[in-house]
Amino acid sequence: MKEGLGKGLQSSRQSWIRWWSKRNRMSSLRINELEQAVIEAAWIQWAALGSFLESDRHAKSIVDPEALLFISLCLRHREGRLWDVVGSWAKHGSNLFSIQRVKNLQKSFPDQANDRLAEFATLAKTEGKDHRWRSLAGTNPGPTVRTYDLWKAYPSVWQ
Repeated sequence: MKEGLGKGLQSSRQSWIRWWSKRNRMSSLRINELEQAVIEAAWIQWAALGSFLESDRHAKSIVDPEALLFISLCLRHREGRLWDVVGSWAKHGSNLFSIQRVKNLQKSFPDQANDRLAEFATLAKTEGKDHRWRSLAGTNPGPTVRTYDLWKAYPSVWQ
């Protein structure tokens, strides 16, 4: 009788493991889909702010540049071009961000985003000559920005 009970538990355990594995794969797929959707939304919003980017879609809502900065920093490992856009803004448009709003949003994002914010702030301070960012700047400017020319499309009245 104990042998039968053991086989039942083992079978149940294997079923649970198969179910859990399938559930995790599905969750992983959903997370990837969500990340891709957020990256696409970020791309559309940077384009709406005037970044020299191509997007087939247009923003249908108001863009929050400080929140967009954070989400772009969070997803930079998934979409390297976001760092190029952010780096271009660090050099040419850092003065358009509200430092106080950035500081208020900091606690809403994971530590990794705040580490990357320090890299952005370092670029804004050194490349953009915007010393308002010095309190947030770190010592590491982050990965190399491949181009700072994504500012070309901005209206001259913004500068």
